[in-house]
Amino acid sequence: MTAGAIMAIPPLRRMNSGFCIRTSLLFALLSALIPTVEGSDSELRSIDLVSNHGFCVNGVWSGAHWPGKRPDGLKTWGSFCGKGDDNVGRAESQDFTAPSVLNVYLVGYPGTPGVRLILKNVESKEERELRSQSVGDEWRLNALQVPSEWVDERVQFIAEDKATGPGGWMGFSLPVLPAALIALPTIDKRTLPKGYCQDGVYGATEWPDDVRPKGVTMWGSFCDGNENTGWWASQPVAADSYINFYIAGYPDAPGLTLAVENVKTGELLFLYPSPPGEHWELRHFRLPAEWKGQPVRVISRDQATGPGGWAGFSEPLPTTLADEVVIAAKTFRLVVLLVLAFLIPSVAVCILLARLGVANLLYLAAAALLTLGITLGIYFYSPFWDPDTGLVSICAGLLAAGAILVWFPIAKRRHAGETGVPAGPATNSVPMPAMVGGYPPGPVSPALGRGLKWRWLILVLTWGLAALAVLPAIYHWAAPLPFTGSERDLLVGLGYLVALIICYSIYRAESRRLTRSQALALVYAVFLLTSIYNNIHSYNVDKVTRYFAEPNRVWQNNMQNSVIQLVPSPPHSYRFLPNSIVRWMQLARMGFGPARDLYRLIVGLLLFYAIYKYARLYCNYAGALIAMLFVAAIYPVSFEHYAGQLTDPLSHLSFVLAFIFLETEEFALLLTTLLIGSLAKETVLAIAGYYLLFHWKERNYLLKAAVLCVAGVAVYFGVRVFVLHGTMHYNQASGVTLDHVWENWQNGEWQAPVLLTGCALLPFLALGWKETAVSLKRQTLFLLPVLFISGLFFSWLREGRNFMPLVFVLAVVAGGYISRQLTGTPKLEAIQETNTQPEAETPLGV
Repeated sequence: MTAGAIMAIPPLRRMNSGFCIRTSLLFALLSALIPTVEGSDSELRSIDLVSNHGFCVNGVWSGAHWPGKRPDGLKTWGSFCGKGDDNVGRAESQDFTAPSVLNVYLVGYPGTPGVRLILKNVESKEERELRSQSVGDEWRLNALQVPSEWVDERVQFIAEDKATGPGGWMGFSLPVLPAALIALPTIDKRTLPKGYCQDGVYGATEWPDDVRPKGVTMWGSFCDGNENTGWWASQPVAADSYINFYIAGYPDAPGLTLAVENVKTGELLFLYPSPPGEHWELRHFRLPAEWKGQPVRVISRDQATGPGGWAGFSEPLPTTLADEVVIAAKTFRLVVLLVLAFLIPSVAVCILLARLGVANLLYLAAAALLTLGITLGIYFYSPFWDPDTGLVSICAGLLAAGAILVWFPIAKRRHAGETGVPAGPATNSVPMPAMVGGYPPGPVSPALGRGLKWRWLILVLTWGLAALAVLPAIYHWAAPLPFTGSERDLLVGLGYLVALIICYSIYRAESRRLTRSQALALVYAVFLLTSIYNNIHSYNVDKVTRYFAEPNRVWQNNMQNSVIQLVPSPPHSYRFLPNSIVRWMQLARMGFGPARDLYRLIVGLLLFYAIYKYARLYCNYAGALIAMLFVAAIYPVSFEHYAGQLTDPLSHLSFVLAFIFLETEEFALLLTTLLIGSLAKETVLAIAGYYLLFHWKERNYLLKAAVLCVAGVAVYFGVRVFVLHGTMHYNQASGVTLDHVWENWQNGEWQAPVLLTGCALLPFLALGWKETAVSLKRQTLFLLPVLFISGLFFSWLREGRNFMPLVFVLAVVAGGYISRQLTGTPKLEAIQETNTQPEAETPLGV
């Protein structure tokens, strides 16, 4: 319940078709010109095994199964090899810096006698068993606690199986960690090159199109089979922006290393390509900009033995203009084919709706966009999805969306030109009730009669998008390795383009009620305050402070994976909507850090604009801007005692939307906001209590109150039963017991945060009590005890972020009071707009 709901208060006008055309052409140009370039490293990476005896890839009992979809790209090992239960062995990983928790998938019987998971301290050589539960025949994600004194020290992850007989086996996945925590492999170049030979690859290795390039030298470590070990390097060449060479075999297997060496400085750029297996494939790898012109060479090391223990590579190939043209042409061809494939279902749906009598082009455009989104979702999780062309697919989807946005406005104008009348269905004049904000009651334009239809469309789209948004958590979708280099930059750029479109949409919506300068000032204020808020948040929370043993950003990443897997960890595992939204961006191959920041930016823009809309229900333009400034000033105080959870931005937005819909008496939108918002943070369900107490004069009050209560209780307990797979106890509500209440009260750190957030603006309520709207007084008197008691029983009172909903209300009170003092009108003002209300206005302004 975000953009669509906010834009419905008040409407947004149709986006200019010229802007859509220019944007679409930009997407087409970018997708046509960018070649497929592989990254050298990633934000998250799985560690490798450096020693292995008795374990094999996917070596588990045939009856072992996944509870849902197996995470894409997840490599698993097991001891159910060869002799089955009687197989024994030991596997050791490369060393890495220990976080506080290791998230690994387990199956079989770890933790039973003889079957152990071990953590080894590299410096002291001490080994400690990692406690885990015997999980049986179903793969489960386990959060293994690292000894607190070993956090930030170099450790190894070890699996050991000494058991024989029934139950004497286990399977595991290697931990996925931030790349910065993993020790880089080394290549000892003091020894003479050996173990590789020309054309030393498996005999059945194939060339693209069965044609070997002329004059290109290749080396491989499959000289005498998989047992060959050693290292080899190509002849140096001058570095360009990226390096091209053929690879074959399994360069990502444990014990195998592929890198580019800067011969001048000795630096190594380690490469992690997907394995081509028994095929030669030409790959492109981005090089550091400062290496340009310096001598570089490809270097490979093989310390692996056994199946898949070999790799091959060629000398670097020069990049020619013809190569660039061919790459661009192939990419453009793929984009065109994908655009056509993505558009076919949308066209079919529009034809079907037209045959059923739907003639409104706007409805058809909405149906086409919704169908396109479903088509993209099915494609991305089908066998046809190719991670190597992921960015091309995303660009094609955006281009298809742009084609839809361009086509329907053109078709609407063409229809109007041919008939001589405005396009769209005929409507009758419908009198509307008085509107909040100073709009007069009485008969209005016929276009307002479509308001109810648009609200239903908003509700359907909101619930549909919410259902799609939570799919990553429902099905535990793991994030693939993110793009690096130019692909990452373009993907992040497309994300920030969405933020730019939101700002432009706010301007177009507000320019219908304000002067151009006022609308521009508002948009700039929304963008500036959001940027300042996010910059302070990024520096203080993500980079500088540590709320737990590891840096906050590492904890955020671990918590993201834990929530998506719905590992019972009250209360975070119940608030999976924000994490699912970020996971969708990760599924598009965006790293967690950029996806998290983009999520905060977009939700922040919507939040500050919603605060403005909320304030305009009670005060003038200046008062609304003052309210936004007060919120921005107090927000940084709430960052204390906070590790950067994803829940709060979306939770705060749901509170502001709920305040708006309470005042405008939009019950359906209020119910939607509370139910969907509770998946970000369940505290927003307390607004149902406010409705029970203070909205008893509203029409159909008993029915609405019953629906709010029943739906709220059902969502609250339903989510917990779903996550916990059973009944809920008190300590599972928020991860605390009743003893927490007294400990919380005695904690001496809560007074300052409470006073500087929830109570900071109370003096303005006292000064302007007589002129303040009754609903603002009620919301203040309701939220203050509710948020305090909630923090006392289920959270920490020192966490000032929990009091921000009260800050939003009091900021509006303060903004109204100060604006009245400045204008010399000590009374509650109606909203005065510079421009008159547009004649044809609908919830989306079309």
